[in-house]
Amino acid sequence: GWGIVVLEAAACGIPVVVSDIPELDYAVKNGFGFSFKKGDATDLAEKIRHLMDNPSLRQDMGKKAGEYAGGYTWKKIADDYEAFLTDIIAGGRNS
Repeated sequence: GWGIVVLEAAACGIPVVVSDIPELDYAVKNGFGFSFKKGDATDLAEKIRHLMDNPSLRQDMGKKAGEYAGGYTWKKIADDYEAFLTDIIAGGRNS
């Protein structure tokens, strides 16, 4: 899954530390998250510590998080979902 909790954190201007699964790489690619190796608690702790020790980095990543989340409103999500379903019904890309 996509992980709405990551988007909720972004909407609050909070940088995230996510597992390195492909579904969550958007946080890293958009500059508001770090990824840790799945199943590696030491790597997770190191990423959290890095954020804790760098307030200016947290602030910069938090700003990027808020900017990213600003592109997602419930209206936009509903409109995109409706368009997706309409496309399927019409025999489009995902049918």
